Amino acid sequence: MASETIAAHSAELGPNLLGDRSHSVVFDNTKIKSLVPGYTATIPFADGTREIVDWGASKASLQ
Repeated sequence: MASETIAAHSAELGPNLLGDRSHSVVFDNTKIKSLVPGYTATIPFADGTREIVDWGASKASLQ
């Protein structure tokens, strides 16, 4: 279901689905590895994900 459709029918969920969150994307580090051959990621995925969630929660409390 399109994000716009959900937003039109749910005041609670809708605003959080619009904008940059409405597009599916995959992020990887292929580009940085091609530009900087010695690059190595040092933050484990679980830790990085936790940092993102904590950052988002801190921004939500400012609204």
